[in-house]
Amino acid sequence: MLALESSTALGGVALLRDDRVVGHVLLEKGLRHGRDLLPATAGLLAAHALAPERLWGIAISAGPGSYTGCRVGVMAAKALAYGAKIRLAAVSSLAAAADTARESLCLEPGTMVMALQDARRDEVYYGLYECVRGMVTPLDPDQAVAPEEAAARFADLRDQGRTVVPAGRGFAAYAGLFAPGGVVAAPCEYPSPEAVGRLGWNRLASGMADDPLQIQPAYLRRDADAGWAKDALMT
Repeated sequence: MLALESSTALGGVALLRDDRVVGHVLLEKGLRHGRDLLPATAGLLAAHALAPERLWGIAISAGPGSYTGCRVGVMAAKALAYGAKIRLAAVSSLAAAADTARESLCLEPGTMVMALQDARRDEVYYGLYECVRGMVTPLDPDQAVAPEEAAARFADLRDQGRTVVPAGRGFAAYAGLFAPGGVVAAPCEYPSPEAVGRLGWNRLASGMADDPLQIQPAYLRRDADAGWAKDALMT
């Protein structure tokens, strides 16, 4: 299975077999995914002597995140899935950030992970997840909120005695809001392509494939959604 992550400044490509990572490539940091994503994908497949038609499926981090990065990744995944006639699974980039923290930090079941990415314009992309049996499940829907709202939710959960692990660049962007709770930056700032692959694998194994002709980036903002719709009409 091929996994593509391009929603943040640190993108990448991973290849999984039987839910295990067998290869990955990290892209040069800096949102140049339009230049680097497809060559990295082709190189990884060539290194494993795989044609796209031989893949079991493709997983794509569909957002929220960078407008251009999400668009590049989704369009690449759509083209590969449609052209090679293979199944496609779109996953949340916030869920992927949470799963990156779960895997990297060996978090125990029941641990909460709050994923935040800087959405600019005085907002953050927010998602709350719980670690359950080797995966993460959403507790709150992904949404764009004021950073003060996310900080209040974080403090409230900790006041209740819950273990909440921060994940994502949003904590560093608004460190002053979280410093009273002892949080300045998250230990895992970017979603990994491996996490995208694990989440996508679970979706496809559960029979939840997405239609490559219908999938769209999850921007969580109406102005960005309108921009995507306009771009789609022009292509």
